[in-house]
Amino acid sequence: DERLDDGDAAYFDRAFPSGERWRLYENFRSETCFFDIETTGLDEHRDRVTTVSFHRDGETTTLVAGEDLTAEAIAAEFRDASLLATFNGARFDVPFLESSFDIEVDTPHLDLMYPAKRIGLSGGLKPIEKQLGIERDRPDISGRDAVRLWREYERGDEDALDTLVSYNREDAENLRTLADVVCESLHESVFVDEREL
Repeated sequence: DERLDDGDAAYFDRAFPSGERWRLYENFRSETCFFDIETTGLDEHRDRVTTVSFHRDGETTTLVAGEDLTAEAIAAEFRDASLLATFNGARFDVPFLESSFDIEVDTPHLDLMYPAKRIGLSGGLKPIEKQLGIERDRPDISGRDAVRLWREYERGDEDALDTLVSYNREDAENLRTLADVVCESLHESVFVDEREL
C-alpha cells in the first residue's frame, strides 16, 4: 500500500509477471505517457527516427528529426511518467529509440499489443482501432506512407510533414482509448472469474 501511495510503479513492474503488467495502468493511468514513433524503415541500426509523439494528461507533443528530436528531449518527456504505453513498442519503438539516441528507457512499459491479444484483438493498431470503433480525423496511412511523407518533406514539402505529424499524433492519442478498453475488459474478466470461485 505504501509503495502504491508513493507512486512506485517500478516496484510493481518488477513484482508483476509480464502478462499482468496491464494492472499498472489501473493505478498509474494519470501518470502514463503514451508514445509512438515514425521511422525511415524497420532497421534500428540503419534507419532513422523521424517523429515521436507523446500523449499525456490530454496533451500531445511531437518531436521532429532535425528540429527538436534529441535524446534530451525524449528523456524529458519520459522523466515524469510512471508508466509508458505503446503498441508493439517492446519490439520496435523502445529498441529503436535506445539504439538511435543511445539512451536507456527504464520507465515501466506496457506494450498494449499483448493484453489486446488476450481479449481477442489481434493484428496491427489500425485494424484494432477499426474493431473498437475508434475514429481518425484523416484517412489511414501505412508505415510505408509514413516513410514516403518524410522523404517528400526532406524535398521541401511542408504539407507532407504536417500529414505525418498528424498521423503520428493520432497513433499516440488513440493508444489511450485502446488502453482504457483493454484494461477495463481484463479487469472485468479477472473480477468475474474471482467472483465465480
